Amino acid sequence: MLGAAGYAGGSDRAEAQTLGATVYAPWQQNDYSVKKVPPYYPKAAFLWLAEEQAYQCPAGQRLRWRGTARTRRSGPERIELQQYAAEAATCQGCAVRARCPGGKGARTRSRSEHEEHLETLRARRATEEAQALYKRRKQTVELANADLKTPRGLRRFSGRGLRRATTETGLMVLRQNRMALARLQRSAAAPIGATPAPHTA
Repeated sequence: MLGAAGYAGGSDRAEAQTLGATVYAPWQQNDYSVKKVPPYYPKAAFLWLAEEQAYQCPAGQRLRWRGTARTRRSGPERIELQQYAAEAATCQGCAVRARCPGGKGARTRSRSEHEEHLETLRARRATEEAQALYKRRKQTVELANADLKTPRGLRRFSGRGLRRATTETGLMVLRQNRMALARLQRSAAAPIGATPAPHTA
């Protein structure tokens, strides 16, 4: 499944694995921390040491477990976070402290209960095969979205209220499905090796 960044959350990845689906989606590609001056180290710069159950910061220091918290990410869903932190004295004397976010105290790092799924996703997305596969997304769902927004003018609804918006969206979806069905019918009727004429409705 090729998805947008909104579907790259840990709970989504856990559910996808349960269903036997392999997901390709960007994860924190628009990390604004690296755009600051000086640029902050992104979350991915902190290495998880599974054997030690600790994080290693870019300067080589350890962030040890400090406790557990629960937070809400979307809707009623609540996830468990393990909190890790370095020694405050070590952080304050670090040569690259200016590039490490976290205020005046020690650098902290949280680890979601679904973090392993996110790490697997990042590793998968880094391969050349995944990058080539993900480019197909703009030829499928993104192409349909672009058609709805520009040629069909669905950048805003023509009326007010949920009922009118739902009706307008439903009509657009029916039209897109009808176009897809027409392309399949022309493709099935075309001689082998021939390219069906494009639909211009």
